[in-house]
Amino acid sequence: MKKPIIHGRWVMIMLMGFLFVSSLEAQNEPGPITHTYALENVNIVTKPGQMISNGTVVVRNGLIHSVGKGIPIPSNAKILKADSMYVYAAFIDGASHVGTPKPKEEQQQGRRGGNNGVDPGNPTNARAGITPDLDVQSKLAFDDKSVKDLRKVGFGAVHTVPRGRMLPGSGAILILEGKNNDDIVLKSDVSAFAQLRGAGGVFPATVIAVISKFRDLYRQAEQAKSHIAKYNTNPNGIVRPAYDDAIMALIPVVSKTKPVYFMASDHLAIARVLQLQKELGFKLVLVGAKNGWHHMKTIQSKGIPMYLSMDLPKKEDDKKKKKKEEEKAEEMTMFDEERKAMQERKVMEAKKYVGQASMFSKAGIGFGFTTEGTNAKDIHSNIRRMIEEGLSEDAALSALTTYPAQQLGVSRMLGSVEKGKVANLMVTDKPYFEEKSMIAYMLVDGEVFEYKKEEKKKKGGPADATMATQLAGEWSYDLEVPGETQTGTLTFVNDDGELSGIMVSDQDDGGEETELNDISIDGQEVSFTIEINDGQITASFSITLDEGTFDGTVSVGDFGSFPVKGEKTPE
Repeated sequence: MKKPIIHGRWVMIMLMGFLFVSSLEAQNEPGPITHTYALENVNIVTKPGQMISNGTVVVRNGLIHSVGKGIPIPSNAKILKADSMYVYAAFIDGASHVGTPKPKEEQQQGRRGGNNGVDPGNPTNARAGITPDLDVQSKLAFDDKSVKDLRKVGFGAVHTVPRGRMLPGSGAILILEGKNNDDIVLKSDVSAFAQLRGAGGVFPATVIAVISKFRDLYRQAEQAKSHIAKYNTNPNGIVRPAYDDAIMALIPVVSKTKPVYFMASDHLAIARVLQLQKELGFKLVLVGAKNGWHHMKTIQSKGIPMYLSMDLPKKEDDKKKKKKEEEKAEEMTMFDEERKAMQERKVMEAKKYVGQASMFSKAGIGFGFTTEGTNAKDIHSNIRRMIEEGLSEDAALSALTTYPAQQLGVSRMLGSVEKGKVANLMVTDKPYFEEKSMIAYMLVDGEVFEYKKEEKKKKGGPADATMATQLAGEWSYDLEVPGETQTGTLTFVNDDGELSGIMVSDQDDGGEETELNDISIDGQEVSFTIEINDGQITASFSITLDEGTFDGTVSVGDFGSFPVKGEKTPE
C-alpha cells in the first residue's frame, strides 16, 4: 500500500495554545554551541568503489572541512558516536515532487459541467495545464513531511519539479533541510518539466492532443526566438515582439539551454517522448521509466540521461505463493492453463522490471533514480531487490550519488565525500546495502539528524490475530480538545498480521493522510502513535475496542491527555 504524505495538522490545531507558550520559552534558549562535528574511526565511502577505512570526517559550517586518516579534530567539534560505522554521500533524487504539497483538493474542472463557461477548445493556459513559466519555488513547503521522509531514508538533496499536467513549470534543486523555503533552494530554474497528462474536459485532454500541443508550442517558441533576435539586431520595420509568458518560458528550451525532464513510465509513453524529441530536437531527460529496456539502443545511441523509477512491483511472499498454487492445482482446466501461462508471463515481466537497472548498467548506460510514486520506507529493500537481480553495489551507489550530481550540474557541491563540498552525509551502522543496515545519522547542509534503532514489537498470538481482523476497516472518531470536538476517520489495514493505518481529519481541508505508527494489540487494547512537527512531538493513542466502538485517550507528552471515542463504519 502506498504510504501517504502527511502533516498532522489536526493535532497542531489542538496544541496551538500550548505550543505558543512553549515557543516563547524556547526563544530564550541558547542556539547550538557549535557548527563543527567530527566522525572518527569510520569507514568512509568517498565515492563508488573508493573507501577509506578507520578514517575521520570533520564538518564545519555546513561544509566538509577535512576527510582522511589522521585528521586533527578541532577542539570545539562535537564528536558523533559513530565508531566503526560507514559514511556515504547523502543520496540525490533525480526528479520528483518532494517538498511540494499535494493540492488541497482536486479541481472539479474536467468533469462534466465543470468547465464553468470555459471554451473546451480554447481554454486558458492555466486551465489547459500549460504553465512552463511557473517556478516550483512558488509551490514549496520546506516543512512538508515528504522532506523529512526522504531525508530519513538517506537523501540529502532532490531535484523537485512542480505538480500539474502537461507543462507544470520549472524545477529546482533542494537541500532537504532549512528554516524556510529560500533556505532549501540550492539551485533554481534548472529544468522544464513535462508529462503526457491531459487537461481533462478541455484541450489538450488526450495523450495525442498533448503531443500535438507540445509540438505547436515548441514551434511558436522557435518563431518567437527568431523574431526577438531580429528585433534586437535592428528593430526598423519589425513589429515589437509580444508573446505570452508560456511561450517566453519555452525559449530556453528551444535554445537548448534548458533541458526538458519528461515523465514517461511505460514503454509506449517512452516511445512517444523519444519520437517527439527526435522531431523537435530539445534536450531530453527521461524520468520514471519502469520498463525502459525496450528502448535501450535508442537511449544509448542518443546519450539521453534518465532516472529510473524505484517503485517496484510488490514482492509476493513465497509461502503464500506456494499455498495458492497448491490450492489451484487440483482444479486445473484448459482455461486455467492459459491463465497460468499469462500469469507466468506477468511474473517474467515483473522480473525484468526489477532487473531493469542491471540491464542498463551492464549495457554501459548511466542512470539515476527518481523516488516519485515510491514509498520512502521501501527504498532500501527495493534497491536490494535490484542488486539481487544483478545490479552491482557500486552502480547502485553511483545512481544515487555521483550520476545525479553530475547530470544536474552540482558535482562540485554534492555526490561524494570530499573536502569543500556541502556536508550532506549518511552514516549507517553496517554497509548500506546489507539487509539489516540502519541509518544512524544524516547530516544535511551540516545539520545533524540522529535516528535511533526502533525495536520491533513481538507479534501477538491467536487472540491478537482475531482482534486485528476486527480492527481492520474504517472508523470514525471524535476527539475532545479544549474548546471543540474534532472529527475524522481512522483506517486500519491488516496484511497477514502486519498492521498499518492512516488518519484523516475533517478539520484539514486538504484531506491529508497521517500515517499511524507502532500499532499494537493486547487483548481489547489497541495503541498507536503519530508524529507531529517533523517528528518533534509524538501523540500516543490508547483505545479499547468494544463491539464496533472504541473509547480511550490521546496523550501528547507534557501537554496532557484528551478523550477520544469512535465507531466502526459499516462495510
